[in-house]
Amino acid sequence: MTRPPPDDATRPLRGLPTTTLVDLDTLVVPLLLLDNLREETARRLCALPLRLDGGRLFVAMADPDELAALDEIAFASGKRVIPCAAVPGRLAQVVDQAYADRQAGRSEWIGAHALPRTTAPTAPGSETVALDQFLRGGSMSRPAPPLSPPLREPFHADPTPSISLTAPDRPRILVVDDEPVILEFVRKALVQRNYEVVAAVTGAEALRILRSNEIDAAVLDALLPDIHGFDICRQLRASRRYQHIPIVMMTAVHKGWRMAADLKDLYGVVAYLEKPFDMHDLCDAVARALAGTPAQRPNPAILSAEAQHLYQQAAAAHRAGELDHAAQLLAQAVQVDPLAPTLRHQFGLLLAQLGQDIAAIHELEMAVDLDPGRYPSLRNLAALYQRRGFRRKSRELWERALVLAPDEDATREIRQLLVDLI
Repeated sequence: MTRPPPDDATRPLRGLPTTTLVDLDTLVVPLLLLDNLREETARRLCALPLRLDGGRLFVAMADPDELAALDEIAFASGKRVIPCAAVPGRLAQVVDQAYADRQAGRSEWIGAHALPRTTAPTAPGSETVALDQFLRGGSMSRPAPPLSPPLREPFHADPTPSISLTAPDRPRILVVDDEPVILEFVRKALVQRNYEVVAAVTGAEALRILRSNEIDAAVLDALLPDIHGFDICRQLRASRRYQHIPIVMMTAVHKGWRMAADLKDLYGVVAYLEKPFDMHDLCDAVARALAGTPAQRPNPAILSAEAQHLYQQAAAAHRAGELDHAAQLLAQAVQVDPLAPTLRHQFGLLLAQLGQDIAAIHELEMAVDLDPGRYPSLRNLAALYQRRGFRRKSRELWERALVLAPDEDATREIRQLLVDLI
């Protein structure tokens, strides 16, 4: 039986921004978003895509606590899902109306009490405006957050020196799965075939391993508890530094050969295995993946130097007041080396300076994932969440930052902020 949405307007989900209780009749939903969720699935789960912000899909759900449903939507869409609670009866009606409107060729579903637009419709892939409109128009009223400390400006430190990587004597395989039994079975099977294996149980841990090790191939679980395998795959494929690494995807959700074909087309996955699978099939897939890798691989030192040059150009543009140009240069640097935490950190601060808070949060979260002990990233991420009104999430981050505070002044500041957030 479907449970009503929680009384509390927000709750944290796996380290992502807190969920929101939405009034559907105040929203305008771009119907192109429905391509992320089949109609049959949307009706069965009583779920409706609302907004797409980067790789995050905001979805209205009758039961936002149903983790199996969240995982199914994440798998089907290939995006990080942020659930938004909605009244079940009304949500079921809107799901029916929205998909009917999409079938009739309409571009938007408009709630009965939605405010008229003052600007042109926002494209479903845009970074900030659509989400800002959603948070203002769709969330229940809440008390104003306490004032947060200012964000630090970017370019206060030089980029992190590049890491010198040593090539392994035998093929090195990264295996990522949050189920210890499966992880150990896969590890042993690959070690027996003379591969060197490094293992991770979370997506963030996998990214840190990729940054500090020369990896020849990766075996990824599709549905990880923090950063989905799809996100990792997308980041590697978009990067000149890591796009040569072949990826074998594992999943516990049965999707058939069509999904396998889509994964190969969209993410460059070389093989797709549904659990439970035969270990011989997995090892054969890894062997084929390694056989198909290019003989000439990108030179990490050259790419690191290129990223640092772009960083210095961005710093110069920032000093000249050319903030948009600086952001473009930093975006190029991140594309070259997406696993450099300093680049992610500085890009996040610059986006925040440009008013693109949601994109800034994503970049700073990546910086923290890549370097959990990075105090400046934690501090600025906490301040940014607090500025956006996410009190619980900001408190969680301030508590983490408190442990890493560099001096007594910072410690006193954070303790006072925590008191204000109670």
